[in-house]
Amino acid sequence: MDSLKEVAIKEKYYDNAKAEFDALQVKIAHDKKQDIQKHKDELMHMLESEIVSRYYYTRGRVAQGIKNDKGLMKALNTIESPDQYQALLVPKK
Repeated sequence: MDSLKEVAIKEKYYDNAKAEFDALQVKIAHDKKQDIQKHKDELMHMLESEIVSRYYYTRGRVAQGIKNDKGLMKALNTIESPDQYQALLVPKK
């Protein structure tokens, strides 16, 4: 947006289109509170990982990562379910 505005000023189109530039700027401006709520889970995971790594280094980061690993949880659920586990062992035709 800034580079477009610079080009418009350089080309002397900005004065005629100032209202459109302002309206577009308002439309695309990020609402930080909404962004935080939208990505809350991801942000929490990143912060937890960073805090744990500061106190417990790599070992703590790995332990924290395992706690929230969806793939690992799915694998453990599959192992605990005999029917699902056996279905994986049967070759597909």
